[in-house]
Amino acid sequence: MKRLLLGASVAVACMAMAPMLLHAQVFPTKPIRIIIPFTPGGGADASGRLVARVLGPRFNQPIVVENRPGANGAIGTDAVVKAAPDGHTLAVVSNGFPISAATEKGLPYDPKKDLTPVLIYGEQALVLVVNPKVPANNAQEFLQLARSKPGELTFAGSDPSTILATDMLRKGMKADIVTVPYKGAGQALIDVIGGQITGVLTSFGSTVSHIKSGNVRALAVTTTTRSPIAQDIPTLNETISPGYDFASWYVLLANGQTPRETMLVLNRELVAALQAQEAKDQFMTLGLSVNLDSLDRARDRLAREFTKWEAVAKAAGMSAQ
Repeated sequence: MKRLLLGASVAVACMAMAPMLLHAQVFPTKPIRIIIPFTPGGGADASGRLVARVLGPRFNQPIVVENRPGANGAIGTDAVVKAAPDGHTLAVVSNGFPISAATEKGLPYDPKKDLTPVLIYGEQALVLVVNPKVPANNAQEFLQLARSKPGELTFAGSDPSTILATDMLRKGMKADIVTVPYKGAGQALIDVIGGQITGVLTSFGSTVSHIKSGNVRALAVTTTTRSPIAQDIPTLNETISPGYDFASWYVLLANGQTPRETMLVLNRELVAALQAQEAKDQFMTLGLSVNLDSLDRARDRLAREFTKWEAVAKAAGMSAQ
């Protein structure tokens, strides 16, 4: 009788696990689409394409990357909300995602309910770069220049994240610098290189090659410690804006109604892909350190980011509430 009961229990357990195992085996059943809701050339674009490259071999389906910019990322992100919640349509966004939730009214989706994170896969410092003809060779000289020409210098802001980071810097510098909004970091950087804009706070991934070539001059990074790929570039905290600390990160999002089993597969495979030293090295070329969080830890981290930026936006007078 004990053997019969034990056998029955095992059978029931296997039957309960069967749908999960079957689901894990069949996903994905078609090509995966990763939407970048920004123009090409920015950090989300560069890191998102790298995610597709390292994740692709883990599946027997191609991964297609599609840029769909507009409305500070809301158009492309909304496409994931409107897609079937089966894990085959994903989006890469930055920390501008919770900042938009805190500062923008009328979003076509509920950021907290309609989307869910697979993994916050990498983070980095932003870097302050200026056109090389700007008469400032370092951050201190830039501060003096800005204060001597109130309202004449311009910063590009390509999303809520960089706009808020710029606002924080302007207040820290106690200088009158005009923020010019852009639809994407790529075009913002082009105009800095061309001299139409004085400077921009942007990702290393979109800028490192231009720093090396001399197309732009790097003045400082936004985190309290120097970037591991640019130890010679000082921080804003140690130069012109004490206490300044702003890190950028990127997250792979899915439709909020995606089954947990699918989310677990996506998280597991992306974490496994990022554990390879070759992948870590590739992300480091973009200035990104990789994160290997579980699905639940990724969700907890994003929830904390929502709370954090709601408080920052309220303090800055930019709250959407």
